[in-house]
Amino acid sequence: MLDHTMARVLKAWKPFNDAIIGMPYRMHAETIISTFNHLTEMPSLDGDYFVYAHVIAPHPPFVFDQEGNFIEHFDPFTLNDANYYIKEHSRGGYISGYRKQIQYVNVLLLEAVDAILANSDSPPIIIIQGDHGPGAYLHWGSLESTIPAERFSILNAYYFPDQQYGMLYSGISPVNSFRVVLDQYFGGHYELLPDRHYYSTWSFPFEFTEVTDLSLP
Repeated sequence: MLDHTMARVLKAWKPFNDAIIGMPYRMHAETIISTFNHLTEMPSLDGDYFVYAHVIAPHPPFVFDQEGNFIEHFDPFTLNDANYYIKEHSRGGYISGYRKQIQYVNVLLLEAVDAILANSDSPPIIIIQGDHGPGAYLHWGSLESTIPAERFSILNAYYFPDQQYGMLYSGISPVNSFRVVLDQYFGGHYELLPDRHYYSTWSFPFEFTEVTDLSLP
């Protein structure tokens, strides 16, 4: 569309082109920081809340180094992961970018948890849980080219105000996280489900292959 307007002149100008390409990366970085900032403000709200925050990090594109400095990018913004990201970059670049960004995200996360614990009138229940692990060895089109244990191994941390963690166990998966919380603190009666893992391709997302045995780290 820009090619049919006078904006094509600006498009050909490198500083303008770099700014347009870089804008969504900066917005992505600001969204990550804003999410953590909002979490620190939750204790100031009146009433009781269920607060859910989905932070799209650590995940490509990697926009922070380990010190929190913004990383410039010069290719169009995407949320491509795994083999789609590696195809345009490299596996080494994925691993390096993941490690750097997760170090800074960990800092933001710990600051948010400290603020919530320090400022909450009622002791909160906190679950910090990854929706998936890294994707350096994930292939969206081939189980044979995938290491399931990498993708299915997640951070799954809990804070219970009474420190009673007896219902948790080492192999618990997200399917049972809230069943434990609802049973233990809200009078629920939810039986635990089997902790199973399934792989499917991008092209056929509902054709599942169980990989539970392959997913154990």
